[in-house]
Amino acid sequence: FFILTGNPSIEVKSQDVIVVEGERLNVPLPFRAVPAPTVSWHKNGRELKADDRITLKSDYISACLEIARSVHADAGVYTLTLENKLGSTIGTINVKVIGLPGQCKNIKASEVTKDSCKITWDPPDNDGGSPVLHYVLERRESGRRTYMPVMSGENKLSWSLKDLIPNGEYYFRVKAVNKIGGGEYTELRNPVIAEDPKRKSFLTFHQLSGACT
Repeated sequence: FFILTGNPSIEVKSQDVIVVEGERLNVPLPFRAVPAPTVSWHKNGRELKADDRITLKSDYISACLEIARSVHADAGVYTLTLENKLGSTIGTINVKVIGLPGQCKNIKASEVTKDSCKITWDPPDNDGGSPVLHYVLERRESGRRTYMPVMSGENKLSWSLKDLIPNGEYYFRVKAVNKIGGGEYTELRNPVIAEDPKRKSFLTFHQLSGACT
């Protein structure tokens, strides 16, 4: 009988793959090659070796890249090279790893009065590989353990509250949310005390005067 020989060929020359951080990546690449080719993998131009997370498999008809528990560092361009005595070919996999966004930064309180305040924050440095969809802002009254939402579903970096109780103490926290879910909260370090600026200045002066007598 006759065996057809020929240059190696990969059915899909290039493909984009998205994997969620922490999940398994499994990408098979079917090919044709007679005689059987040598198989090599590279990531971003550097040779890729199997380890405790990365498995590189191949047989006579396919090669497979497997990565257990994907992390952001696994993102990149992976190339499969097949070569036999008749020629060679290359297949490319563009891997994108997405996950939860990082923590928001620089949460601050301003424009504080006896019944209102404004909370602002900066977006996280890392959006998890997927755009931030909205933010969740919560508050907790001093003496209570439970936070209550005051803003959700809004893609804003500030929020004004106008229902504070005079002289009440409030803690605030905020998190970013993308299509994978919500990141970790960032908490306001010091509580917001609901009082007018003039009254606060008077109390401070009065307290200092009393301390000097």
